[in-house]
Amino acid sequence: MRTDFARSLRHGSRHGRGVARGAALWAGALLLAGLLGLGAAPALAAELGIGSASLPPGGSASVPVTLTQDVGDSISALSLDIHFDAAAFDDPPSCAIAPPIGPGSASDKSLSQSSPSPGVVRLGILGINNHVIPSGVVLSCSFQAKPTASAGAHILAGMAGASNANGSSASITAQPGSLQVTGDGDGIPFDPSLPPCTGGAAVGCSDNCPVTANPGQQDGDGDGVGDACDLCVVVPNPGQQDADGDLYGDACDCDFDQNGQCGIADFNLFLSDFQSGTDSGIGSDMDASGQVGIGDFNLFLDGFVAGAPGPSAQAP
Repeated sequence: MRTDFARSLRHGSRHGRGVARGAALWAGALLLAGLLGLGAAPALAAELGIGSASLPPGGSASVPVTLTQDVGDSISALSLDIHFDAAAFDDPPSCAIAPPIGPGSASDKSLSQSSPSPGVVRLGILGINNHVIPSGVVLSCSFQAKPTASAGAHILAGMAGASNANGSSASITAQPGSLQVTGDGDGIPFDPSLPPCTGGAAVGCSDNCPVTANPGQQDGDGDGVGDACDLCVVVPNPGQQDADGDLYGDACDCDFDQNGQCGIADFNLFLSDFQSGTDSGIGSDMDASGQVGIGDFNLFLDGFVAGAPGPSAQAP
């Protein structure tokens, strides 16, 4: 029965008929066969590993699914149910095949996705025309955390099925993964649809430091980024640009030679960019206007007088 089913599926796929219509039924049948051991051939040491990722409330993260099998195995069809917390994440996630899956062009691979119940996404990969699916990342799913998602680990449980190129079922297991929601625990939700909290407000707005606890939501420079996580605490820099990655935002970083101070050498570097009007990559476009002009000169002068970059909530 399994062999006939797999053969008819491959025949239909070869002629471009019925793949979409039968995808959900195929994935479910493959899972059921794996559970009941229908048509079981000698066991294959195969595993589908669901990856892990971290994300803030309201954020998104991609989770890979990796196939591991022995050399000589010939798996050509996979099915996987991923169970997730629908109260914490949008349902369903967005999943995509990870090329390349086996030889040939993209048209030789097929990914089906359905949602048999809330909090479950059912996925199937078919190597059309008996293309064997090699070990490695076979697909990835992008999960979107709800703004109200609770902080902590959320388990991604799995149930897998597989069949060989000859149509017989293959023994396969699914290893769980997790999504770590990195809420800061200050009780203020991060919601990108709302304006960031500022001026000490904490109601009807979004957490202005979603991974740093700051229940008071102080934002002294009013740029929408809280003082507790701002790369420039006293200079507005809503984009948090940091060209040199030193955790001082460009708007308050006049230390272009990376010696910890703002001096004549930094002025010479800035002057060269100022004369050309273009940031050479040192972060001289301090106001993020797209060019180096008088606004950047004024920001540089403030830092030059202070003698040092910052202050920054994140710099060591």
